[in-house]
Amino acid sequence: MADGGNLYVGFDKAFALEMGGLCKEADIALPNISEAALMLGEDYPGEDAPEEVIRDLLKKLAENGVRFPVITGATLSDGSFGFIGFDSAKNEFISYGMEKVPTKSHGTGDVYASAFTGALVSGKSIYDSLVIAAKYTTASIRNTYNDPERVDYAVNFELELPYYMQLLGK
Repeated sequence: MADGGNLYVGFDKAFALEMGGLCKEADIALPNISEAALMLGEDYPGEDAPEEVIRDLLKKLAENGVRFPVITGATLSDGSFGFIGFDSAKNEFISYGMEKVPTKSHGTGDVYASAFTGALVSGKSIYDSLVIAAKYTTASIRNTYNDPERVDYAVNFELELPYYMQLLGK
């Protein structure tokens, strides 16, 4: 619904706040930094927001009812790029980072959420599912980045499906 602090065309702030309300009923939510801030009615902290700012957003999402919020597209303190999550039941943060691919591809949030859900329903833990989704999405972005015929409006995830199946152990 948003990236770089801006809502996508067709969405407005009211929609973002409604999405935040809907996520109050969620066990797991996977927004990026922009989406998390917009759902909370907060100022956008920037794509390279420090971990403590992201952790604050996660705690606020949990206070609003999300049991396990995860912010994707986060730059970790070691410079890697990945996710930071908050298990509110354990009052514990988790994170995972990889090398950032120097490009932006539309649809990566959808690819990530789909890969996460597939791993989770295959019996993987939440953390393992998040890591599998990160590895698969990063491989898809890298594939797109290396494709001389790539387009700006899509990520080449199809060619990485065998890798995804390998990550699932299938």
